[in-house]
Amino acid sequence: NVEIEYTEVDGKSYEYGICSVLEKKTKKRFDKLILLPEIIKQLKELSQNKPIIEGFSQDTISMKYANMLRKYYISIGKIEADIEYKKGQEGWLYSNRPIYAIRHSAALMWMRRTGFNLELVAKLGWDDTKTLSKFYARTTVKNIMQAGMCYYCRPPTMKTNEKLFCSASHALAYLNGARKND
Repeated sequence: NVEIEYTEVDGKSYEYGICSVLEKKTKKRFDKLILLPEIIKQLKELSQNKPIIEGFSQDTISMKYANMLRKYYISIGKIEADIEYKKGQEGWLYSNRPIYAIRHSAALMWMRRTGFNLELVAKLGWDDTKTLSKFYARTTVKNIMQAGMCYYCRPPTMKTNEKLFCSASHALAYLNGARKND
């Protein structure tokens, strides 16, 4: 189930989703945040109290999910369909560990959405900040220089594809089209 919640940013209300996900390896549940309005819209159309995928074992669901991710990675140009990547080669992770790759990407995305706050991001799916920083979201010198930047309230003059925010609520407002100076 996805719960739709609301938060206010600069006097305007924005909706976001929360869902509880079972982490297979640790057998623990973690709450996940969903900020993209187009995803919220799709989630509202799903039946509540009913699994999205029914009638399959967890292993089969994981295999189907991994195959779907591989097709997606091909469609966005991360990997090519007819290449067998060797370990250490760019593309190997997307091809051989697609679920890990999405988890890694999500960790980096949430680090950017929370002003590189390891404590907050760890709450979304890691037992501690050590695991998160060691394997998924190592803080770089570039991150240190980007700290404090926010595309919503303090936008840089030179923008990149890696949008940065000081908080999840500012990321939510920005993803809904709001800009502080509007």
